[in-house]
Amino acid sequence: MAERPEQDETEELNRRLIEAMPAGLVHVRIDGTILVANDEALRVLGLSFDELSGKYTQDFAPITIWEDGSPCDVKDYPVTRALMTGETQPPATIGVRRPDGGVSWSLYTAVPVKDSGGATTGAVATIVDITRRKQLELERKRMEGKLLFAERLAAVGTLAAGVAHEVNNPLTTILANLDFALEAVGTTDPSLRELLLQTRDGSNRIQRVMQALGSFSRQNTNAVTSLDEVLGSTLGLAQNELRHRARVETAIERGLRVRGERSKLGQLFLNLVINAAHAIKPGDAAANQICVRAKQLPDRPLVRIAIEDSGHGIPPEILGRIFDPFVTTKAQGVGTGLGLYVCHQIVAGLDGRMWVESELGQGTTFFVELPLATSGDSGVSTAPVRLRDIEEPSRRLRLLIVDDEPFLRVVLRRVFSDWDVVDVDGGRAALQALEGNTFDAVLCDLMMPDMTGMEFFAVVQQQRPELAARFVFVTGAAFTMDAAGFVDEVEVPVLNKPFRREDLVAAVTRAAHGATSRREP
Repeated sequence: MAERPEQDETEELNRRLIEAMPAGLVHVRIDGTILVANDEALRVLGLSFDELSGKYTQDFAPITIWEDGSPCDVKDYPVTRALMTGETQPPATIGVRRPDGGVSWSLYTAVPVKDSGGATTGAVATIVDITRRKQLELERKRMEGKLLFAERLAAVGTLAAGVAHEVNNPLTTILANLDFALEAVGTTDPSLRELLLQTRDGSNRIQRVMQALGSFSRQNTNAVTSLDEVLGSTLGLAQNELRHRARVETAIERGLRVRGERSKLGQLFLNLVINAAHAIKPGDAAANQICVRAKQLPDRPLVRIAIEDSGHGIPPEILGRIFDPFVTTKAQGVGTGLGLYVCHQIVAGLDGRMWVESELGQGTTFFVELPLATSGDSGVSTAPVRLRDIEEPSRRLRLLIVDDEPFLRVVLRRVFSDWDVVDVDGGRAALQALEGNTFDAVLCDLMMPDMTGMEFFAVVQQQRPELAARFVFVTGAAFTMDAAGFVDEVEVPVLNKPFRREDLVAAVTRAAHGATSRREP
């Protein structure tokens, strides 16, 4: 009996509707044979329709997974469960892993198909591709993870600022007194001198840890620093670490200036040089080598610095994570795992880049590229002051020291024993000391409890503007955003505690001679 035209039209309409569906649709018989599948279902499931046999074939063997990455068995597919139970199945998110490693995610639902007697004869499954939505969700989770990590780092920064303030003040006193003690001992008592040197080395290690913690704070990217001077100073500071491990060779192009604070750049290069030293076993310094190279790139306004060692190299499984926080190749108790992370953060903050090349048993080279400071830059110069460029005064200079740490004020008085010094414990006492008195320079702590150095400076700027030009700030804590903005605005020299005695004396002496402007001419 011939089919009626109406039946032909209905079947054609059904076929067109099935193909026009934006979602995939599959009609499966009770034995699992696919009766109908539209193009979207073929694409998602990796199927093809063979015209000759009239059957559907698989283009590849799909690997199906749940959202947590665990395998999804065939018996757990919604369509399988609909066939087995005869019940409609709720939506389930399943991923299909393709041969190229990519995963397509879809939302699967299934309803049973029954005959007039209520027996299940098959099932119809719908497939909605949610791969793009899933990618956006994964990206959102990744960004949430980065935000959480950033919040944790911010919390570490807040903690670091408090710890730095409590540690750096007494550490400054310890290091200064150790220097005085070493000068007093001289060479008269070798055993005592060795004890003092060991104590200073331990204190310097604490200083490096505190510098690492302090580097979670903002840095001044407007500063301009002489590269050959900061590298020369760095190698001098690292001399104790280097002398028993390797000979040092340098190839540093002279006259290069880069953007960045001298203290931050010094910390960056000191970390890299000491890491290079620690990569070499002590003993045969003549056979081992550390090379420090710096040059301007010929085609770009960049300076490339390379610090190369002939040490043991970095294991491949660590090399890709070497700049992550708390990753270290050093023995437990020797490294904090923050050094290279901090180095990377410093370089990134200066719009530079940093990378490493290493081979086990052959050595390691760390590369740093930094923007070159051009002649048009109006950045802050952080080159060290040379005292020989300043004429000797005809009288004793007067210095006002403002700091809430009493032991540190004792040390500072000793440092400036050739000056006429008045020291007070805070900004309010300093205002009283200024009444009816003149000073050649003011050495002031930036963060104090009763009146901050910023508040004290603001009053002096209004009442004694000539003296405001002769300030030098010191700080034992990481900058707050307010403090960082204040320092950038007024361009007052700032020394981070613990500081070197010669840097302190040079900065204050320059301030006393009216040379406090940190901008290059």
